[in-house]
Amino acid sequence: MFAEKSSPEKKLFNWQEQQQSNTKSDIDATLFWTRNFIVLSIGSIILTCIVTFLAVVYWCSKQQKLLKTKSHSSELASFTTHPINVNTPRPKEIKLFPIVPKLVQPNTSPLILPTIEYSNNNNNNINGDRFTTDTCSTADSSSSSTAVATKKFRKKNLLERRGSNNSLTISIAPKHRLLNSPPVDCPSDEYLLTATRKLTIDELHQHAQDARLLYHEFWTIPTNHLEKLRICGAGTKNRYGTIIANEHSRVKLSELPGDPLSSYINANYVNGYPNEYHAFIATQGPLANTIIDFYRMIWQEHVPVIVMITRLFEKNKAKCERYIPDSQATQYGPFQVQVKSISYKNDYEIHRLIIEFEKEQREIEHYWYTAWPDQSCPDIAQPLIELVKNVEKSRLELSNLNKHSGPIVVHCSAGIGRTGCFIALSNGIKQLDNERIIDIVRILCELRRDRGGMIQTNDQYQFIMSSVALQTGNRSLVKIRSLILHIDCAYASNDASIRTPTKSATSVTYVGDNLPINLGVNEVKSLRLTDMRRGGGGRSSFSGIVATVFGAQGFVGGATVNRLAKEGSQVIVPYRGDTYNLRELRLLGDLGQVLFTPFHGKDEASIRRALQHSNVVINLIGRQSETRNFSFDDVHVKLAGTIARLARECGVQRLIHFSALNASPNPPAIIVRKPSKFLQSKYAGELAVREEFPGATIFRPSAIYGHQHNDGFIAYHFSRWVRPISFFRIPLYASGEKTVKAPIFVNDVSNAIYAAIREPMSVGQTYEIYGPERYKLRELIEYCLRYMRRKSIITPLTPDVFAKAIANYTFHKSLYNIDRMQCAYVSDTVTPGLPTIHDLGIEPVKFSDAIGHMMASMRKSGRYVENPEDFLIPDPPKPLSQEFELSYNLSAP
Repeated sequence: MFAEKSSPEKKLFNWQEQQQSNTKSDIDATLFWTRNFIVLSIGSIILTCIVTFLAVVYWCSKQQKLLKTKSHSSELASFTTHPINVNTPRPKEIKLFPIVPKLVQPNTSPLILPTIEYSNNNNNNINGDRFTTDTCSTADSSSSSTAVATKKFRKKNLLERRGSNNSLTISIAPKHRLLNSPPVDCPSDEYLLTATRKLTIDELHQHAQDARLLYHEFWTIPTNHLEKLRICGAGTKNRYGTIIANEHSRVKLSELPGDPLSSYINANYVNGYPNEYHAFIATQGPLANTIIDFYRMIWQEHVPVIVMITRLFEKNKAKCERYIPDSQATQYGPFQVQVKSISYKNDYEIHRLIIEFEKEQREIEHYWYTAWPDQSCPDIAQPLIELVKNVEKSRLELSNLNKHSGPIVVHCSAGIGRTGCFIALSNGIKQLDNERIIDIVRILCELRRDRGGMIQTNDQYQFIMSSVALQTGNRSLVKIRSLILHIDCAYASNDASIRTPTKSATSVTYVGDNLPINLGVNEVKSLRLTDMRRGGGGRSSFSGIVATVFGAQGFVGGATVNRLAKEGSQVIVPYRGDTYNLRELRLLGDLGQVLFTPFHGKDEASIRRALQHSNVVINLIGRQSETRNFSFDDVHVKLAGTIARLARECGVQRLIHFSALNASPNPPAIIVRKPSKFLQSKYAGELAVREEFPGATIFRPSAIYGHQHNDGFIAYHFSRWVRPISFFRIPLYASGEKTVKAPIFVNDVSNAIYAAIREPMSVGQTYEIYGPERYKLRELIEYCLRYMRRKSIITPLTPDVFAKAIANYTFHKSLYNIDRMQCAYVSDTVTPGLPTIHDLGIEPVKFSDAIGHMMASMRKSGRYVENPEDFLIPDPPKPLSQEFELSYNLSAP
């Protein structure tokens, strides 16, 4: 049968039915996915809300814990900030904390002082000096609570110390320093006439070992420096501008016709023991233009013996002009001088000289002691004691030979430090032999009354006390010591050539007397760090300095640790964070020379542990931006004040605090209207340090550059945070035309820190440290670019730079922010009257002489692109005028 054919109507019906079924399926699928999408969306929204809620809760709990921690830390630190008070009393006693165990201190006899009624409004003068008063106590707090006044010299301006060939750099009497001050409200000249402390032999042994008492005693006696001498042209005959001969005891030469200045020489009569009138003449080392005057004084005063306690050059600086001839006779003006004989002793030489003037001859002896560095002490005292005794014998012998008894001429370089020690030791030995008592306080007062500043340092004062005590000790090794020290290679020859004295090969450094086992029963009271000063220097020796360096992980701190370790100092480095960052500091010292201790800025116990064994503390801590945990005020003010206070409580002798050159309560606003908080906090930190530690030495350095890639000047301007595109564009404020900088090399800064530690006159000073030349910032950057062979352009600051700085500040990026830009573009200004790096004996290097090796590592591809012989050093930038702008802050703490 044939299939039934479908009609068109039936096909249309089937097609419509199929379309309806497909449409129904599509509608069902659409409804399904729509329903599921709505459900998933709602679920996602709910999940997001839950996660957000949990995150908010977690963040709130974390912030609450953080606030509790900050509150607890603030209570633990208990920082206080006070404005500076000039009348802040000194600490009642100075303590030393040596590495060896601390022993019991003996009772000592009190210092006999003139009794004068206390007065707050008493102004006294001596030699033109002006005084201010503050209160302190000379007795123990348990025995007396009466406050008495001390006096401080206030110098009118900063004076220089000048050498014979070039400008030397030490300031003997700078402005705002804490000079030796009498502990009662009386004139300094009256104190020098009346102060006394007589000691028996037993008391002397105890007194010589009490470093704390000797330190206080030394800084109590006024220095009696003369500020001005009204003799026209006398400065040309002074080796140092601040060391002037006191008028009442000045040696006056016979005046030559037509030359009124010919009567002046920088020399003073000094009395001997017992009240021997004009027993000595203390003078400076002769200059090239004063050698004839020196021999005129020798001839006029009938001098039998000359004692020279200096080398011609020390540390590459001229200390004394050579005035002793060679083997043949030499003419010095009208005087003919020749050498008759030479004999070499341990550490010194004896020259027998014949001086002829107008056909008259005299014989004198010249002792040349060479084992005593400037502003330091010999390793052992016995050679110096023998020198004192031999000089006295020669004086008696030659006085009988020449039929005249004249004074002994003693000189070093300045004529006050080593010269004063020699005369004090001579008088002390005579008094001890005749009276069996000694009064070093009375001896020093008489010396300083005749010539100001005699015995410069506390170490020299302790050395004199120990040397005198050495004569009275009953030690079994004295005979052995004398036998060793008398191994001489003496000879006499008329034609022997004079050489520059050097330490003989047979000299022996004797250290047995300083060992505890060899000290007498009554002498084992305390041990001084200076007693451990042995060896010829270097990292394996001990210089007597135990320094705690806060902030040693920075590039300035690394250079400072290296400088201290190089001189044989023990260095303690407090650190926070990963100990891996200390790997470079471990290599700077000998084994065990650089020690590390953890600390936290808000934990006083950890800070105390870091500095309790030190006699020097250096605070280099500083931040360029604020963080969540530490603000500028926390680091620069509160932490600095805490370190200063704990250093004072622990008896630290010297505190070095680092500030900034442009530190001021109102520094100039460069980028925005608001001044730099960094500079404001640095100035507030100076006030806090002065409040807690009046004798602190404050450094205000300019921009410091160095040989590492984390310095605050060169590396900052060439870092990736600063330049938008690699060495294509360097943005500077006003294209660097309005910013003037005097950058200082990091090694010069570390040398200045060490020099300030060794220089007693830096106590209480504020030094401004800057480079020798001033440049526009644009000139410096362009010079560095030429040195690196980089092609870049310098443009003004653009909005994208500010956006980057704001973003960095928001996310606490420390390198580049608005406040950091404020500091970077402030021109360097100085405060009139403040001492500088030159006053510490440091001659800073020029920028163009020290930047080369740092630029080499920053060149393209990190290496040289031509042969060394093809490398041409670019011309240095042109410096501006050396006259600095006056600071907007004319007062310094």
